[in-house]
Amino acid sequence: MLIRSSLTALSVAVLSFGVMTGGLSCSRESRLPAASVPAQTLPLLVNEPESVMNWGDGPDIELYFLKNFKAIHEITKISPAQSRNELRRRLADGKLPGPLRLLYAGILAAEQDEAGHNFLIKQAKETTSYEQAGNVFWVISMLDWFIFEKLPGDTRVKMNWAKDYFVALLSDNQTLTSDCLQASPVHMQKRILALHVCYDSIARIEDSRILPLLVGLYRQKGLEELHCDIENTVVRMKDPRRVPFLRELIRDCNDYVSYAYLANAIGELDKNRMVQMLLSHMDEEQTYYYLVSYNDERVLPAAKKALPALKTQEARLAARLLIIQLEGGDRLTKLIELANDPAVVNSYSSYRVMGQIAELKDERSVSFAADELAKSPKLDRRVFAIQILWQLKSPAALRSLIDALDVDFQALAEGKDVARDNNGMWRGFIADHLKKITGKQFGLDKAKWVQWYESTYPTP
Repeated sequence: MLIRSSLTALSVAVLSFGVMTGGLSCSRESRLPAASVPAQTLPLLVNEPESVMNWGDGPDIELYFLKNFKAIHEITKISPAQSRNELRRRLADGKLPGPLRLLYAGILAAEQDEAGHNFLIKQAKETTSYEQAGNVFWVISMLDWFIFEKLPGDTRVKMNWAKDYFVALLSDNQTLTSDCLQASPVHMQKRILALHVCYDSIARIEDSRILPLLVGLYRQKGLEELHCDIENTVVRMKDPRRVPFLRELIRDCNDYVSYAYLANAIGELDKNRMVQMLLSHMDEEQTYYYLVSYNDERVLPAAKKALPALKTQEARLAARLLIIQLEGGDRLTKLIELANDPAVVNSYSSYRVMGQIAELKDERSVSFAADELAKSPKLDRRVFAIQILWQLKSPAALRSLIDALDVDFQALAEGKDVARDNNGMWRGFIADHLKKITGKQFGLDKAKWVQWYESTYPTP
């Protein structure tokens, strides 16, 4: 069982660190005062997908969401009472492109507006297209992201408005048409797609009918491809009746990922059994990220023994990270050396090393991060370089961020990424973080930032 996100990996990085068109700030802001909002002042969404390098296999609507994230952010800063009528008007406009109506419905639904709820349910019920159903279910699954700045702590968007729809859907094996020739008959069922995309949303529905339906589908022959999604749903549910079912799954479980999530869900994880399962899968990358959580004397010798024979770069990197952490000592020097290994630089898992460097918050990492920010063509490494400097907030880190304001990020762009304004995006992102740290608003004017820095931190 793999716990998934409905966002592609790149989108998670983009949204997590606020890398949006125009360098959008993702700091929490209060709503505008309750006042009348004229229709013409409410931001318009654009019927254009984002151009993102190395985009994953998400649905089309995800790219429209990314392109419009800044406008959605601005709309949701306004009190729903003031924006609702205009949003409903736009949603009701049948001439508006489908992706935009879905996004407007997402905003309204996230704000618990009945018009948004009804539109999404109607679209989900009526579509017979695999691709369109995927778009609708994606919006339903991502409602938290529409208003994430308004959700305090671990609060989530309530989903009970969709309970009758999902109860009916889980009982129905309606098939979908698709342009995807590789889609299997199982995946062509609408309920399978809904569970695959909306497992987290379904888990938040408070309805006694959901759990028996999920258990029944799990036991149904021919739907084995559903097992992962049902497990993902049940472990997130609050229904106390789930415990016997989870214990049943745990008893026969031989997969350490599934076992960890299932057992942790009911607080019955046997650490010795978990370590034994992990040590029997030392050729798998994910094993090492689990083993780091267990203080067991068997782990370090096993990792060192397995490392030379590991076949994939990702597994070798995971093993080396585990060994560095368990050996202790000067972790930063070892992590920077690992990050600069050519094989690691070109690995999709390179961000893991950068993330661990950021977590150390060690002043010695400033020069490394500054070099990555100014020279790396890898988007994820630049994101984490900014994170390293931003978390330090030291004079040296500030100076490195200021110096990066005139880096030619357009020259660093790769592939489809050259189509966007990389200098505007990255320089704006850096200026935004400088503002967060210092409270100053010099924008992209490097000369003013330098002048402020030198007067604030004069050379001894």
